[in-house]
Amino acid sequence: GFKGDREVVLAAVSQNGYAIYFASPELKKNKEVVVAAVTQNGQVLSIASPEFKNDREVMIAAVSQHGMALYFADEELRRDRDVVLAAVAQNGRALSIASPELRNDKKVVLAAVVQNPEALEYASEELRYDPSLIDPIGFARRRLAFFASMEGKLSLDRLGKIGGFIQGTLNQRES
Repeated sequence: GFKGDREVVLAAVSQNGYAIYFASPELKKNKEVVVAAVTQNGQVLSIASPEFKNDREVMIAAVSQHGMALYFADEELRRDRDVVLAAVAQNGRALSIASPELRNDKKVVLAAVVQNPEALEYASEELRYDPSLIDPIGFARRRLAFFASMEGKLSLDRLGKIGGFIQGTLNQRES
């Protein structure tokens, strides 16, 4: 039937990665089918055959679509810089799952922070306070955007005080 037809299963998992659930046991172990499934939805790795959780190519495909799929990687792949870079570029919070060595790797941490500034909390203690990773102007812009979204909920007087505080903080950092 269709469950064992490679072309049908490939077409199905390309539309919905979870369709791999209905594939024949042989096709569930077919790397091409698994890569197609996790490329469509990285979370599918959770139900994929266990041997694929330590397959670098499959893992890069999965984390590129869903960074937190790094959770399903074995320890070796959590130490693999390319795998972790792909994960944090998709979701900065995947840094929380990376190996301690990579949480102390400036390029990896920067990629995570660019994707999600809150990822800085998962960096090594040393990098958490690295001035080059803390973007005060970007931070100020994000805060102002947040307060702008609160328009009508905050008084203009309050917004002025917040803006003044942020400007003062930036002026202190520049001096």
